[in-house]
Amino acid sequence: MHTDPGHAKSHIPLSLGDPTVFGNFSPPSELLNLIRSSLESQKFNGYVHSAGSLDARRAVADFYNSAGLAMPKLSDKVCVFFPF
Repeated sequence: MHTDPGHAKSHIPLSLGDPTVFGNFSPPSELLNLIRSSLESQKFNGYVHSAGSLDARRAVADFYNSAGLAMPKLSDKVCVFFPF
């Protein structure tokens, strides 16, 4: 690809394949620190509840209720799962 050498912006190759090979799209250090803290805390090493996390069930119930659809108002009546 030919680029204007006087152009101020750098070229980011987005061709086929993994763009991280070129050093692009590195996660911000803040995100890496948060992930590291979560792992080191030993609080998130188990399994989520079989009906889905409470936050996810609340979000689903709130979404459908705000859309005016018939959905239980209580998140304990909502199950979130991934079929395999």
